[in-house]
Amino acid sequence: MGELIKDLSGRTIAEEQELKIIYDGPSFNGQMEISDLTNQLKSTESIIKEIIGEIYKQKKFKEKVDVKIYLKLKRGSFKEIISVVLNNPITTQVISGCLIALFINYLNKKNKKKAELPKCEINIENLVNNYNIAKDLKYISDPLMKKEDSIRIESPGRQTKSITIEFKDKHLFKKKLNELRDRIELKVSIEEFFGNLLDISLSKHKYGFLLEESSRVIPVNFDKDPSINELRKIFTERLKIKAKATRKDGRIESLGIINYEIKKSKTLTDFIEVKDGKPKNKTTK
Repeated sequence: MGELIKDLSGRTIAEEQELKIIYDGPSFNGQMEISDLTNQLKSTESIIKEIIGEIYKQKKFKEKVDVKIYLKLKRGSFKEIISVVLNNPITTQVISGCLIALFINYLNKKNKKKAELPKCEINIENLVNNYNIAKDLKYISDPLMKKEDSIRIESPGRQTKSITIEFKDKHLFKKKLNELRDRIELKVSIEEFFGNLLDISLSKHKYGFLLEESSRVIPVNFDKDPSINELRKIFTERLKIKAKATRKDGRIESLGIINYEIKKSKTLTDFIEVKDGKPKNKTTK
């Protein structure tokens, strides 16, 4: 049984339930970095809020439940314990089951016996492929620094369910985060650009393209490699290209040229703005 939460008059409001995240090992003998501890607390709260949001999204609660989260830090010999206190026993059981199921999925511990697995009331696929959750899980595992270190997550209730994350499992969280980062950040679109073909390595079929009004040479390739004579013809010429642009975090990383045509270099008349069908000359002072 958990502790009872009471108001100022001594009346019971709800039964307090604890979900424990226990860091055990030589790295946790009162020596944890403050930055690690801060990240742990923030990440724990963030994951629980994400789980609660997914629970409501999948309509597993018929009525809105007022969920309050309290984080407590308990210290013992070679241990750091984050105690997550929620004010609703039913909600706590659901959240605990989902959190443990999430770790099991990341660690790919399919060999656990069915009786040992927690009951997760929702489909956790959205949580597994959530970049923010992957980042938070990595933060939670970051403090594991020595091979004897481990994290144990225990759900509350009469029949405690738990999972242990060992130091050797730590790389799995980073691997998943990198997979999701690449999937999320790399975006490909077909666009038109102006610029010059400048950097050429014929032997390796590697080319560079200087975007107009930019000082950056971007790696490019052609859907169909042009002949040497064609390269001589277009080298340093101003080109208009239609290309597959690959962006990472909004920055162009590479271009795949589908087709191109030579365009005349800009002259003063190219800078004349046309407004309402009438040319408007720019003047300088």
